[in-house]
Amino acid sequence: MIDTKHPQYSEALPDWTTMSDCYAGQRQIKAQGKTYLPPTSGMIATGFGKTQANGLPMPGQAAYDAYRMRANFHEFVRDAIDGMVGIIHRKPPTIELPARIEMMLKNATRAHEPIATLWRRITQAQLKHGRIGLLVDIPHAAKIKDAIPYIATYDARTIINWDAGEREQGRHVVEFVVLDESGPRRRGSLQWVDVVAYRLSALSEMIETIGASNQEAMGAGVYVTSQIVMDGDDARPLAEANFVAPAIAGTQLQQVPFVFVNSKDLVPEPDLPPLLGLGNLALSIYRSEADYRQSLFMQGQDTFVRVGAKEDAPPALGGGAVVDVPIGGDAKYVGVSSSGLSEQRQALENDMTKASQQTINMLDTKSGSAESGDALRIRVASRTATLSSIVTTGAQGLKDALSHAARWMGASESEIEAMVVEGNTDFSDHQAEPTALGALMSAVASGAPLSLKTIHDWARDNELTTLSFEEEMALIEGEMSEREPPAPEPPPEPPLDPDDPRRTAA
Repeated sequence: MIDTKHPQYSEALPDWTTMSDCYAGQRQIKAQGKTYLPPTSGMIATGFGKTQANGLPMPGQAAYDAYRMRANFHEFVRDAIDGMVGIIHRKPPTIELPARIEMMLKNATRAHEPIATLWRRITQAQLKHGRIGLLVDIPHAAKIKDAIPYIATYDARTIINWDAGEREQGRHVVEFVVLDESGPRRRGSLQWVDVVAYRLSALSEMIETIGASNQEAMGAGVYVTSQIVMDGDDARPLAEANFVAPAIAGTQLQQVPFVFVNSKDLVPEPDLPPLLGLGNLALSIYRSEADYRQSLFMQGQDTFVRVGAKEDAPPALGGGAVVDVPIGGDAKYVGVSSSGLSEQRQALENDMTKASQQTINMLDTKSGSAESGDALRIRVASRTATLSSIVTTGAQGLKDALSHAARWMGASESEIEAMVVEGNTDFSDHQAEPTALGALMSAVASGAPLSLKTIHDWARDNELTTLSFEEEMALIEGEMSEREPPAPEPPPEPPLDPDDPRRTAA
């Protein structure tokens, strides 16, 4: 069946779902009900999940709805991911492409987005799920000869099945990948319907095993693809799937142009989401919040009790109300004990501090105390090791996808080898104090063995300038020439005296 799931997909799906829900935020978390916030035993005993004959919720369900509403889910995961994406992409990447695909710098996706925007999406997915898929595709592949390739992204939860067999010198090569392309489609003028569809991208030898009827026209060892749309509960038999071998100007690919991009590597096996621990902690805080606020709520809901009274309950309570109690009877309020409230609050505060600290440790690139540039870089590197891995892996994955596009467009292997895709790995936003530069110049004036180029390199490393030493010196010379006043003209010589011997000689 086309919707068969890979065993590793089924194993990783709960973690991906958890991280997606945590990133989506409070509305999504609360919509999942008991998945993230189990009801209490008392709620279950009084009808949780059930409705009365009149359509109203049972007392247990009504109590749970209020219990869930009072809880607060803190957006630790979204804040951390968005902050890390901002840190990683605060500087533009360095990308140099072969001339044949240079247009992809500004037109890299089906929505005509630039590569920089695509890369931000890749980084976000690496942080959220630890995984994203990149498929190089062309629009209407079988019909357009001069098509320009683009890169389509696939969420971890949409890459449902795959296999990478050993082919070239024992190395793994993707033989097929199944992608879930289900979603709303417009039918007619304004109507939208949900369609279940899957894409099977494979090497042509692979589809021989499913007996595709049009395999003879594809050739051997080439990339082929087909979309299979589900009709109700049944799918069109794979043998009837209409596979095509996409080509650009007659060029077909010898590989499936799909790249797995994880948080630490590019292999088909999924990585754990790098922020899964933070997501689980955020959910724990959510449940603790619900219990704590439930306890606070119950503190204000004391029950009025009359001991020995046989009359109906009084119509009112509070100031001005009269309550008659028979001789020997008693009346009082009975409430929930608050003995454990302080412990609940302390445990909740501890978890909140821990979650905040986890986020700060990964995002903080500043120090409250003075430290040298090297010390700061070492501290930042130790805190942002995960970010460095994500940048390096994302750059290589994007480069691999662009390599598929370049080969499809007819670029030579030497052009592909010369391709440059590098991301920012300097996550600190520190700048040296101007006094530090003054101290260096004073040291040089005192005889310190430092050249002007060495000092310039230091200033560039500390982001005081972006110019090269040669550009900086040329700029200084130009400024100096503008500052120097023009040389004064010599005064005219006084006329010679009639008795001056020089006049006689002339």
